[in-house]
Amino acid sequence: MSHQLPLISIIVPMHNADKYIQRCVESIRRQSYKNFEIILVDDHSTDNTLQLCREIFDDDRVFISANTGRKGVSAARNYGIKLAKGDYITFVDADDVIDSNYLEVLFSLNKKYSDCLPMCRLVEFSKKNPEFSLITDEQVKYISRKIFLANIYFFHPSACACLFKSKIIKEYDIKFEEKCSFCEDDYFVSKYVAFCKGVILTTCRLYGYYINYGGLGTHKDHSKLNKSDVDHRAESILGLRDAIDFADRYNGGTSKYIKVGYSFIAADIMLTAQRAEISNFKHKNEIKHYLSLLNCLYFIILGKSKKQVLFVSAVAINSHLTKKLLDRINY
Repeated sequence: MSHQLPLISIIVPMHNADKYIQRCVESIRRQSYKNFEIILVDDHSTDNTLQLCREIFDDDRVFISANTGRKGVSAARNYGIKLAKGDYITFVDADDVIDSNYLEVLFSLNKKYSDCLPMCRLVEFSKKNPEFSLITDEQVKYISRKIFLANIYFFHPSACACLFKSKIIKEYDIKFEEKCSFCEDDYFVSKYVAFCKGVILTTCRLYGYYINYGGLGTHKDHSKLNKSDVDHRAESILGLRDAIDFADRYNGGTSKYIKVGYSFIAADIMLTAQRAEISNFKHKNEIKHYLSLLNCLYFIILGKSKKQVLFVSAVAINSHLTKKLLDRINY
């Protein structure tokens, strides 16, 4: 029966992933939906990732390729898109795992809501096995395009746990912005959603993600933040520009909501700069523009998270005082 189902391409970018790539791929191979291909794209690993994959994955559904030189996760995903033969594409990170019903649930949502981007919930499992949950498809939430784009960092800040139509990605040349390594997922999704009525989000938790607490900025101890962390986050403005330019070419009405959604990231960057005690950083003035009175008013009107609305408003008014208050409550 699997040959009657559309082919789904699962793109897995890898970099020094020999400790967890087997766990990731095995979770994919256990899918109840059987017609899929796994595209492993190595981004210049210096450990045994490539060798391990070639030794253990004796499966005609697994394709192993490699970038020349270290180019980053966005380049690896873009290369995977070029190689993909499936009617649909989904992304899984090399240190993550998916529930056995992941593909089946997302594909069923796609059939029922064909003009929307289907998504599932994620569950963090850094310290224990992920606790997946499978709920009936009645537990779904429709989110209009404008509301989703204005609240993307609240609803679903990831390109993982989604099922994309290959035709849309390839026809409109939707790519990850390779100059940006912070929030690059969100801009890819924003560009894709320009061609959707909205998104359909199931409450099923089917994607398990792993947090690297030693990485740049996002989960780093506040006392250890430095200029590199601030500049890393500030690079997100490059992805924003790309998403806005793309939206203006294909659906100009969506770009204003992408800008509104960025207010939350702008506030996060300004707070990070305060915590790192950095007064000047790349793209500072452009980023501050997204905390203007007008932009904040739009975010207050469209925002669906009271916590995010309060956070953006507080940072826009006084980022230094906000930092002191959040530090006092260890947030």
